[in-house]
Order: sequence, then structure tokens, then C-alpha cells
Amino acid sequence: MRTRRQRKANPEARMPLMEHLRELRDRLLRSMLSIGVGLVVGFLVFDPVWEFLQQPFCSLSAEVRGSDHCGLNFTGIFDGFNLRFKVAVIVGLLVSSPVWLYQLWAFVAPALRGKEKRYTYLFVGFAVPLFFSGTVLAYYVTAKGMEIMFSLAPEGATALITLDNYLNYMIMMLAVFGAAFVLPL
Repeated sequence: MRTRRQRKANPEARMPLMEHLRELRDRLLRSMLSIGVGLVVGFLVFDPVWEFLQQPFCSLSAEVRGSDHCGLNFTGIFDGFNLRFKVAVIVGLLVSSPVWLYQLWAFVAPALRGKEKRYTYLFVGFAVPLFFSGTVLAYYVTAKGMEIMFSLAPEGATALITLDNYLNYMIMMLAVFGAAFVLPL
């Protein structure tokens, strides 16, 4: 009963600045908690995710890789931990994306009008599959891209690819291809 009276008194559901800030704080807290849970999941599933990410490099021929084994190098003491942490963060962001994207939407949506909301639904409906298609294509062409880049090195040079360098390359390729597929929207 009380909410009906409040709606009649305030049909546009306007809030004072402090209420907006409290709502923003609560939504950010929920988002951070979901990302934290996703981070734990990322640490738990590191091995299969890393094998999946490393597959394009391992699919290169031994002469292109410069070695018979499919191993990447590291140069720093913390490189192994940094790799695990970066992969866990990426997995955490992906796993928790429904929660933090909903929190973002729930904060912004009340300010949108009916037509704006429809355009947003339409955009998201097309953008998500397009971005996913771009990342899938990127995953399958990264090996060819590395092969071309390695062929530009002088004769007799050996590629000593570090863990961090390779992970940054994979993230960049996946993000750029995904964004390029969404760009026409």
C-alpha cells in the first residue's frame, strides 16, 4: 500500500543524490563480490583454461616455434603467479559478467525512456553474438598470425616468447577481433 502512494506522489521515481550514491555503492559492492567469486573460480580452472589459450602456439610447427617442445618462457620470479592471476581475473570477469552487467543495467535503466530501452535490448541482442563470433575467429587465426610474425624475423633467430607476452597477445587478438565484429553496430 505504501509503495502505491509513493508512486502516485513520485511517478518518475526521482531520488535525491545521496540515494543514487547509496544505490551505486550497493551495486558496485554486489559486482565486486561476484567478480571475487569469479576470481576464485578462475584460480580453480586455471590449468584447462591455460591449455586452451596455449593451443594456438602449440599448433605451430617446431621449426616456426624454434623448439620441439611447446613451452613458453618466463624471465621473472613472479611471472608464474602473474600469469595465474591475469588468467583468473579474465575468467572471473567472464564468469561474473551476468551479475555485474545486470547491476550496471539496473542502475542505468531507470533513467532510460521506452524507446531507448528497446534500442539497448536490440543492440545487446546483436552485439553479444557478434563479439563472441569475433573472438572465435580470432582464436582460430592467431596461430597463422604468429606464423606470419615469426617469419618476419631474420634467418637463424629464435623466438623466446614469454608467458606474459603470449597472454597479452591472445587477449589483444580476442578483444580486437570481438570489437571489430561489433563495430558495424
